[in-house]
Amino acid sequence: MISFIVPGLDGGRSRRMKTNTNLAIAASVKDGDCDDLVVLAMEEGELHFLDYVMRGELFWLRTSEGRLRRIFALNARFFSCGGETIFESGCVIPYVQAHFWENGIVIQRGDNEGKVYVRDLRDRQFQRN
Repeated sequence: MISFIVPGLDGGRSRRMKTNTNLAIAASVKDGDCDDLVVLAMEEGELHFLDYVMRGELFWLRTSEGRLRRIFALNARFFSCGGETIFESGCVIPYVQAHFWENGIVIQRGDNEGKVYVRDLRDRQFQRN
């Protein structure tokens, strides 16, 4: 089950959404210009949801004006958007968060080393910090 607690008078608009399997739950809540999407997987496997492909336990996505702005994933291995891989790992990553802006992505991995990557989309290059 997924529940949303939304501050404000109207409480936003929530709805259940479909994935490619019955072993996942997906829901969204709209609040102003933002849509928050949550996908919860019941077992390991590849999930297809809207324009996203993912492997992991839980994904929270924030979109604004139809564009992906943020991701937070728990126990994840893979995430792609529109056919472009955002992150991929051979082993489970405890958590991953990504922030998107006009020309880049900041990706933070929550494994033993706490790695942060800055990806400049203008040149399609990665910088490691």
